[in-house]
Amino acid sequence: MTRPPGLLAHPAAPASTAEAPVVVPRRRDEPAGAVLRRSLWASTTFAVRALLMAAMTLLLVDWVLFDTPVVAPRLPVSDIRLPSNKLLLASRYLDARVLYLGDSRILHGVDPAVVSQTCGCGPGYNGAFAAADPRLTRIMADQLLRTLSPQVVVIGVSQWELSDEADVRLDRPAMALVPPWRLAEFDVNLSRTELAEATIDFTWRLYRYRGELRAAFAPSAATAPPVDPRRGFGLYDGPRRVREQDLDARQRQWFRDFSVRGRRAEALAGLLDDLRERGIRVMLVAPPLHDNFRARVRREVDTFRAAVEQLAAERGALFDDLTTSQPIGLTRDDFQDVVHLTEPGTIKLSRYLSRIIRSHVDLAP
Repeated sequence: MTRPPGLLAHPAAPASTAEAPVVVPRRRDEPAGAVLRRSLWASTTFAVRALLMAAMTLLLVDWVLFDTPVVAPRLPVSDIRLPSNKLLLASRYLDARVLYLGDSRILHGVDPAVVSQTCGCGPGYNGAFAAADPRLTRIMADQLLRTLSPQVVVIGVSQWELSDEADVRLDRPAMALVPPWRLAEFDVNLSRTELAEATIDFTWRLYRYRGELRAAFAPSAATAPPVDPRRGFGLYDGPRRVREQDLDARQRQWFRDFSVRGRRAEALAGLLDDLRERGIRVMLVAPPLHDNFRARVRREVDTFRAAVEQLAAERGALFDDLTTSQPIGLTRDDFQDVVHLTEPGTIKLSRYLSRIIRSHVDLAP
């Protein structure tokens, strides 16, 4: 049977609703262009709402996993040299009264457990990481202090750290602490693909810690023995390098065109100001150098010492220069390379540092 001309179909539901397109009803005398615009607006609104809901869900999951004591304390930490893992560990040591910051020489040279046992100054946390410079240490301090509430911060300042010309490879720590659009400030240049991945890694902790999450929820995780990260401290496991050619390489790397003025010196001054505003006592420490290396860079070390002494005096901080190894009781055998210590050397430095803390700072409960 044919439908009479001009007779519209009855507006009942089509035979198959799955085949019916989602359209915006056309109003009487409404131009086709207006219908298209309203349809696009409705579709856009729906998509935006769906994206916002997905983003809120992901943020909620991110918060539950990393900002509540549910999953974060269970996540295994495979490499304590990375600042991202140091931030993950910090939530396990909320009792820390002394926070240690700096580069790998503090990371591998100061054992908070040994310091606390010797000085009776309460528990500590080693928040140092490899390839730190004052700019990155300042960012790290800000993030750690969102979790920890120490009374004292001990900052290790390597003798070359104020020099902008020192060759410190910042790629890995900078990518963990700095927004991707600021990486160029730290001489880190990425391809478009690397930049996209770095952006996801920086903004989304679920992606950044995906390996740790997989390990934590693996069937074997329940029976795996717990790993004690020693409050952020780890022994240096690099090869022994104290030959003359090793000293030559490090001198070229760190003390070429040496200066104590520039961005790094300004960042250290800014860090001291930040901590003073928080009411936190600050101690600056220059870690020991191998005797042969110290003899090579004596002039630069003297310049460094004078600059840090002046900076500490201006900012109300304490400064102890431990460049010379003899007062600490270190011998050449206590050095794994020209700047890193063996395990016996680490114990000696930690005990010596504990006496300095006890003599300068009252940490009575």
